[in-house]
Amino acid sequence: MESICVTNELAGKWGLSAKSLYIIAEKNTPILLPPVIDTMEHTLELLMGEINCTIEPAEDSNKPIPMHIMTNKYQINGASVLLYHGLLDGLAEKLGTDLYVIPSSIHELIIMPAEDGSLSLSKLSDMVKEINENHVKEEEILSDCAYYYDHKEKSFYM
Repeated sequence: MESICVTNELAGKWGLSAKSLYIIAEKNTPILLPPVIDTMEHTLELLMGEINCTIEPAEDSNKPIPMHIMTNKYQINGASVLLYHGLLDGLAEKLGTDLYVIPSSIHELIIMPAEDGSLSLSKLSDMVKEINENHVKEEEILSDCAYYYDHKEKSFYM
């Protein structure tokens, strides 16, 4: 898969406005780059299978927080699926709760239910910033903040 950065100059050569480009992208991107939502547990099982490892639960762990990975079929620039109409709302409705959205990188998002209030947005943002500083390539950092998504209001909060 290849992509190009569509600049204002290039769009002008094509005779397209920013609004026209957005409308085209909003329609075509979910078709060309279909969304994938999977549990973190299943994603890790697949990864560990590729490198022939197993995941053992920690002895002192409480019930794990259910996490989902949101990306596209190709796992490249997959965080853009957040813009797909109805995708995040559908997950929030399925889980029956508001959500925390953690920008793992430009390639994926981590989605967690915000139902019990045991996590704070501030602590999640601190975690995102620390992981970005130490483990994510600078050009792949999406944001240093976690977000709270209120599915009834369809609003994000920082």
